[in-house]
Amino acid sequence: MNIQYVIDGQVLKEATSGAMKEAVLDAMSGKTTYRSFFEPWRKKVMVASYRPVGAGSDWTVFCMAPHAEYFGEIKTMTISMSVIIIVVLIAATILSAVIITISLKPLKTVEVSITEIARAGGK
Repeated sequence: MNIQYVIDGQVLKEATSGAMKEAVLDAMSGKTTYRSFFEPWRKKVMVASYRPVGAGSDWTVFCMAPHAEYFGEIKTMTISMSVIIIVVLIAATILSAVIITISLKPLKTVEVSITEIARAGGK
C-alpha cells in the first residue's frame, strides 16, 4: 500500500480539485451528507459520504467508493422490479380481457335471441 502521501503530510484540501475538493471542504466544515462526482484519476464516477465524528473532536469520517459499486445493486433491483411490474400488468390485462369476453358471452346470446324474437314478432 502506498502511504507516501501520509509521510509527506499531504493536505487534502490543497491536493484535490473540482467536486472532490468541494466534498473535502464540506467534510472539513462539519457537514453531514454525500456527494457524487467524477474523479479523473480513477476515471470513474465516485460517491463520497462524510460526517463529523462528534463529541468535541475535529475529526471527520470520509468514505469514498465507485458510484457503480455503491448504487449498482439498487439499479439492478429497480430494473428487475420494473420488468416484473410490466409483466404483471400485461398478464392482468390479458386475464381481464379473457374474463370480460367470457362474461359477455351470455349477453351476446341474449342479444341474438331478442333480435330474432323482434324480427319474428314484426312479420
